[in-house]
Amino acid sequence: MLNNRKFRIALALVIAVVLWLYVVGVVQPSSTKQVRGVPITMTHTDVLAERGLAMSGQSADSMDIEISGSVLSLNEISASDVTATVDLASATKGENEMSVVVRVPSGITVTDRSTNKVIVSVEAITTKTVDVNVVYTGTFAEGEEALTLHTSRAKIDVSGAESLISIVDSVRATIDANRVGEEATDISCQLQALNKEGTIVNGVLLSQESVTVNTVLSKSKSVELRIPTVDESADDAERILTGPEQVTITGRADAVNKINRLTAEPVTLTDIASSREVPVIVNLPEGVALAANNQELKAEITVTNMIERSYTFTAKDIKLAGESKDLNYQFAEGTQVIVTLRGKRELINGITRSSIDISADVSALTAGENAQEAVVIADPGIDVTSIVCNPETVNVKVTAKAGD
Repeated sequence: MLNNRKFRIALALVIAVVLWLYVVGVVQPSSTKQVRGVPITMTHTDVLAERGLAMSGQSADSMDIEISGSVLSLNEISASDVTATVDLASATKGENEMSVVVRVPSGITVTDRSTNKVIVSVEAITTKTVDVNVVYTGTFAEGEEALTLHTSRAKIDVSGAESLISIVDSVRATIDANRVGEEATDISCQLQALNKEGTIVNGVLLSQESVTVNTVLSKSKSVELRIPTVDESADDAERILTGPEQVTITGRADAVNKINRLTAEPVTLTDIASSREVPVIVNLPEGVALAANNQELKAEITVTNMIERSYTFTAKDIKLAGESKDLNYQFAEGTQVIVTLRGKRELINGITRSSIDISADVSALTAGENAQEAVVIADPGIDVTSIVCNPETVNVKVTAKAGD
């Protein structure tokens, strides 16, 4: 009895499979399928270009389509078997409402679609020349980076609709860090048009799709940087240049290892009236370049207005140092010393006459007429550029005290 039951189950399964094969293969029941995100492709853009026109935008770049057919046929369809195109051959300048043509394999029917038409904007075509910038992605080992030795094209032409070309700023050639080795290598790079923010600008035509970049893995190190200055100003202003004291260079190891110090081009300070930032241009030997983070070196010129102020002192203001108890000291009649201080305006304006002392060391003087240097002793808190005495010496008459 058990054997009969197993036989009946097996027979039922065989009958079910045969029936299913009959239905699918002979009857072929129909079904529907959704195909989403089908790209809308523009054709005959070359015809537009021949008339001096180019597409600048479209209201939709993809669509959803519902198709129907036999189950077997639908199961065999892939996304690439369904296409949507717009023929631009008849488009004119301005906005054009264009029909979308959908094509599906034989035996398949389109039963529904998310759109029938798209609005295509067409403008006059224009061209401009932009720089090709090489950008490296990924990471390098510490102390290493890529060095671009040569690019097959430094500039290329970009053409397209006026509104698109107006925002194109440059063209980027991207190289993965893993492709750069210790031997100089030519690498073919696809190009992308970018705006000033670095965003890709689509819908434009490049005069060539790729460039060849000759690049090599380089070593880097920090070296001393000297920035000479030239100042032939005739005014009293103080001009100080503050810039980077070190710079990171990169290049082949044999070239980089020979360098411990670099000198920048002289920075002219002559007659600069106000503080400002200036570029620093480094003189580099052949085969050596600045590291990527040192490409735009800057230095700060600080301009400080200097002024002079003079103070007059008489004999009674001059203090004597090293006096002998056996001698008399007398300054020549009408003795005057003019002390001139030079420094920053705000500092000089805060100095008073009481902040300055003048002294004369008479410890080595003997009887008779003597010319002795006058020494200015300023308050320790006074930071001036220069102190000048006029005259530099004072006449001191030395006589013995009576009874000696």
